[in-house]
Amino acid sequence: MDKIVSTVKLVAMSTLLPLLLTTPAQADVFDDVPEAEGYQLLYTIDLPANGNFVRGGIPYEIDNRAEWNGNFDRVAYYLRLVRADEEPQFVFVSGNTFTRSGQELGFPLNDLGFFHQTQFGDLTVVSNVEGVVTGVGLRGGYLEMWPGNYSPNNAAGVPNASNEAYDFGDSRNGGSGYGCFQVHNIEAQQTLFAYNRWNDNATADLGIGNNTVPRRGVINTDWTFRANANEYVERRLEVLVRPGFPPPPETIELTTPQSCSVVQRQAGDMG
Repeated sequence: MDKIVSTVKLVAMSTLLPLLLTTPAQADVFDDVPEAEGYQLLYTIDLPANGNFVRGGIPYEIDNRAEWNGNFDRVAYYLRLVRADEEPQFVFVSGNTFTRSGQELGFPLNDLGFFHQTQFGDLTVVSNVEGVVTGVGLRGGYLEMWPGNYSPNNAAGVPNASNEAYDFGDSRNGGSGYGCFQVHNIEAQQTLFAYNRWNDNATADLGIGNNTVPRRGVINTDWTFRANANEYVERRLEVLVRPGFPPPPETIELTTPQSCSVVQRQAGDMG
């Protein structure tokens, strides 16, 4: 009897041990992406097919954002999507930090007081999705992340963006309705990944690379209005940061006028 109990305990421990030693991020991003070495997990979230963050809250599974304030120099996003009976798709995107606050790397809600529509410099992109432009030191990184509605008008003047189709140059219209969480490569005219419509309890838009399915004769490359998130049985987002401090802004050395010097005016009382 003692031997049977011991065997059961040993089997139970052998099953539990990998779970104790492996975090969700280690099971995914660090296996798929060697370039993630040196990064640390900021938060993970299993993206709901029907999001309602504004009312139900943001369902972070792991949330370390409060621990990071000005002490990271790069940010990385890893999205893993799985359809039933298909191999996982993933994309890893990292770039220079665009904020000093770990809290501002989460999903933006109106009461949190931030949104992002800005450049995302020095991209590294790794993906197993056909057509996604990969590489290191890529230019053209761009973010669109806000809680509300938006229109396709390219009010920000993003190069190569459309005024008719939803892409990487849209206009934030405020409110807390639809929701946008997108990373782009504007030089490649490509959406690297998008998760939209996470605020009104309808089926969300979700994808890696450019959407190619038209809606009313227009292809919205950033997946807006696709309502396809329920096609995936796994929708996992992991956000990471690299410890370090961003370089200080460039300084300009002034050689004139010199301190405590007297400068004689020119004729006509001109300086």
